[in-house]
Amino acid sequence: MKTISLYLLLGVVLVTGGFVGVKAYMDNRYGEADLANGKTQFTNNCMVCHGNKGTEMAWSHKA
Repeated sequence: MKTISLYLLLGVVLVTGGFVGVKAYMDNRYGEADLANGKTQFTNNCMVCHGNKGTEMAWSHKA
């Protein structure tokens, strides 16, 4: 019984550590230069139709 509990605890620790590691990687994979470039690209190409936040749809505008 102790062995099963130990393996279960080890599994939980490894899975939790894996999720934390993936989250840290996903949150930090883009640098400031990439974010600034993306903002510029969005402003030049997308903001006209989708608005400042990107939530508007082009067909919802009333002329």
